[in-house]
Amino acid sequence: YAKMGNGGSEQEGSSALLPGGVTNHTTDSKSPEENCALIHQALAQHRPVTAGLDLHVTNGQFWRHKLATKYAWFDHVFGDSVVGKQEQRIQQLNVVSKHEYAVKSVDMKAKTISLQNPWHTRHIDNLAFEDFNLVFGEFAIGDA
Repeated sequence: YAKMGNGGSEQEGSSALLPGGVTNHTTDSKSPEENCALIHQALAQHRPVTAGLDLHVTNGQFWRHKLATKYAWFDHVFGDSVVGKQEQRIQQLNVVSKHEYAVKSVDMKAKTISLQNPWHTRHIDNLAFEDFNLVFGEFAIGDA
């Protein structure tokens, strides 16, 4: 925890939690099922996995850098937009913004994933695969 100090980027968070080599993945590069199958396989191989939320909260407005880059034609988008849906789910799930979680388990049959907050609060149990892809921007798989 000392390495993380007051926070940092997703890569800094995953590197602090996974001190060996890591492979970073973005959730928007694959379907929710493909991402969770990859995570499930890594956990079965006893490889540590983290998932990061690259989301900033400024004056009550949510801003996700990856979406802003991908959809450069809007600054802040609300309502039925992708960012608006993400904002609503993050509030409903009580997820910590700009944070890295450790992945505890993946249930391929139920299509859910469970994550643990390394700061011992606000864990996420049985998150639907679709919500995982919507809420989390990246995940990192550590070397065995």
